[in-house]
Amino acid sequence: MRPALLFTAIVLSAMPGAAPAQEASAQDALAPFAACAKIAGDRERHRCLDAALRSTGIIDEKQAEARRQENFGRTPAQVEARSESAVPPAPVAPDPSRTAAAEPTRTADPERQPLQATVASARLIGRDRMVVRTAEAGEWASVERETFRRTPRAGDPFEIIPGSLGGYRCRIERTTLFACRRID
Repeated sequence: MRPALLFTAIVLSAMPGAAPAQEASAQDALAPFAACAKIAGDRERHRCLDAALRSTGIIDEKQAEARRQENFGRTPAQVEARSESAVPPAPVAPDPSRTAAAEPTRTADPERQPLQATVASARLIGRDRMVVRTAEAGEWASVERETFRRTPRAGDPFEIIPGSLGGYRCRIERTTLFACRRID
């Protein structure tokens, strides 16, 4: 048995109410995971498995979105270091009302979507550098010399746009666009 299917079988067998009479329903529950296991590409297979886990209710959508927003702009090493020091979340029982089959998703990568935030504070460093602390997405600093028309105020809209090669562009009030990086 493949590791993904074995893991899923163990998770499903540990669920309350699992009994021999439910073997047929367990096979039906494993079907989306089996379909995902056949996908050759790592990224597509991961997306498919995520969709299967979400459809069974094992992954809480609100927690996943909060984690994505909290880690936006961090490198994988920074995310891993933060998660090692955190207490792991309690397991969530699957929602039996969500039984849709998982299909490989072909949507845009959520990590590549712009993040809308709000300025909590901002300060100029010299005449041509700025550091902006957001209420939702940490602290961001400009990486190139840039002339800023004004320092943003608390409550101003702030957008972080993923760029190519792992870079980011920050936008203040839909007018000022500059290269930036997360510094917290």
